[in-house]
Amino acid sequence: MTTRNKMHELGQRLSLALDQSMGVRLGESTVVSQRVHVVSPQKPEEIKIIRDDAGQVFYGRRKRGTIYHIDVFHQVGQVDHRMVAQALRQTLNQELGLASRQLLDLIDIQTATGGGRVTGSLNFGRKASLRRAHANHVHLAAELNPAQLSLLVPIVATVEAEVLRQGLEIRKVEKVTLDLLEKAGSPTDLSAYTSESDSLLREKETSQDTKANGFQSNMEEAQQLVAKTLPPKELLHLLNLFPLEPGPEHRRRWGDLDHTLETLKSKGFVDRRRGSWSLTRKGLALQNFINLHLPELESKMRQFLRRIPTAGGAARSSSPHKQEIGLKYQRDKRELSSNSGGQVNLPATVSQAACRWIRGLSPSGCILKEDLRYAQPLRHQRYNIVLLLDTSASMAGDRLRAARLLAQHLVLATRDKVAVISFQDETVLVPSAFSKSLSKMQAQLLSLRATGLTPLAHALDGAIKFLQRHRVRKPLVVLITDGIPTVSLKGGDPSADALFQAAKLKSLPLEFVCIGLDPNQSFLEELCRASGGRLYVVKELEPGVLARLVHQELDGRRAN
Repeated sequence: MTTRNKMHELGQRLSLALDQSMGVRLGESTVVSQRVHVVSPQKPEEIKIIRDDAGQVFYGRRKRGTIYHIDVFHQVGQVDHRMVAQALRQTLNQELGLASRQLLDLIDIQTATGGGRVTGSLNFGRKASLRRAHANHVHLAAELNPAQLSLLVPIVATVEAEVLRQGLEIRKVEKVTLDLLEKAGSPTDLSAYTSESDSLLREKETSQDTKANGFQSNMEEAQQLVAKTLPPKELLHLLNLFPLEPGPEHRRRWGDLDHTLETLKSKGFVDRRRGSWSLTRKGLALQNFINLHLPELESKMRQFLRRIPTAGGAARSSSPHKQEIGLKYQRDKRELSSNSGGQVNLPATVSQAACRWIRGLSPSGCILKEDLRYAQPLRHQRYNIVLLLDTSASMAGDRLRAARLLAQHLVLATRDKVAVISFQDETVLVPSAFSKSLSKMQAQLLSLRATGLTPLAHALDGAIKFLQRHRVRKPLVVLITDGIPTVSLKGGDPSADALFQAAKLKSLPLEFVCIGLDPNQSFLEELCRASGGRLYVVKELEPGVLARLVHQELDGRRAN
C-alpha cells in the first residue's frame, strides 16, 4: 500500500472515530474533536469533551461541525508560538506544496506566549489571563474537510517535536471523557476565542448591513446594561474577574454588587452554581464586545447621561404657584430690539418683517433695518448643588440607580459643581469637596450600597457642616428619600431630631428642595415647612423625573 493510500485510510478511520465518539486521543498527548475541551483542576490528566460546538462557541459559526479543536498537552511552561507556527508551515509545505497556503490560512494557534492565525502576524492572544490558560497545552483550531483529516498526524507530530525541542516534556492524556450535560462556563476555557485576533475562521457576514446591524444591536444592549449596572470600564473589570465568588473586597468596590449580579443573571449573561458565578456564552460575547469597543461605549453613555429621557412620572409640588419649566439643555437668549453686542435673531427678525408685509407697510420679502432683532446669550450663574441621597435598605435597586444617574447627569449636563452626601444607619458619607469630574463622581457612587435605616437628622447635620466648611454662595440642597427618619441624632425621637436640623437650614443662605414619595408626604411637608424649602411628591423615584425637577429648580433660580 502506498503512502498516499495509507494516509487516505488513516483519514477515513479518524473521521469514523470522531463520528462515533465525538472526540479522540491522537497519540498520547493530543485530543481532537469538533467540540469544546475542558480540563478539571482536580484531575489534570483527564480531558472532558462537552456538548458545545467549537465552531459555534469560538467563532460564531451558524453550522455545527465545521471546526476541529486540537489540544497538544505538555508540562507547564512557555512554548514559543511563533516557532511552532513556523514548524507547521514547513511541514505542510512539504506535504502539500503550493496548496498548503490555503489550509494554513485556516489554522489558528495559541500558547502561553501568544497566538493568532498561523500565516498572520502572530501578535494576538497577549492578555496575561489568556496566556496563563494555555501554559500546559498548545491549542490549534482548523477548518478541515474529510480528505484533509489525515494531515492531523503530521500536524500533531510537528507540534510535539517543537515542544520537545524547546525543552519541555510531552504530557500524557490518561483519559478522555464525554459529558453532554456540561456547558462551557469558565471564561478562562474560552478566552482564546473571545479575544481580538486576525483569524479567518470567524463566521463571515453576509453583507455590510448585517455587520452594521449586529454592531448597533450589541451596542444598544451593552448601553442599556451599563445604565442599569456599572460604568463601562467597571463592568468590564467585573466581567474579567469571572468565575467569581463575591467577597468583602468586591463589595467594598461595588456596593450594589448583588443587584448587579442579579441583573446580569436576568439578562442571561451570567449563571450561578454552588455560590460561584460564571459567564454564559452570551456573557463571554458581551465581555469581548466591551473589550473591543470600550471607547465607543463610554462615549455613548456620556451622551445618554447628558440627555436622560424625561418622559413619564408626574410630580406634585407643595408650591402650586411655582411655574413648572421644561427641561432645558441649551443656553437661553435674551431678545434685544437694538444691536447691543448681540447677534441677529433670524426667527424674530422674519416674524417682525412678516407683520409689516401682512399690513402692507413694506413689500413682501423685504426686511428693513427697523425689523432687525438681536439676541444675546444669557450668562448663567453657576451654582453648587448638594445631593442628599438616602441609601437605606428601601432604596435598593432601581431607586438607588436613579439617584446615581441623576448625580452623573448633573455633572455632565450643567456647569454647576455637585457634591453627593449619602446616609444610612448612623453613617453619613461626606465628600471632600464639590466636583465637576465624572470619573470622581462615579468612583464615589460605585461604593454606595442600599442597606440599614434612615438617619435623616445625621444627614442634615452633615450637610450643614459641609456647607459651613466650604462657604459657597447660596447652594441648592436636594434631598432624595423614599422614607421617614428611623435613626435619632442623640437618642431622642428621629422625626423631631430631623425637624430640628431642618430648622437650622432656614437660617442659612441656601435653597432646600425635597423629592419624596406619596406615603411619606405628611412628614415631608412638615420638614419643608421647618426648612423653608419646597417639596415634590412623586409616585416613584425615576431618573427622568428627578432630572426634570432639579433642572426646574435651577432654571427658576436663573430666571429670577
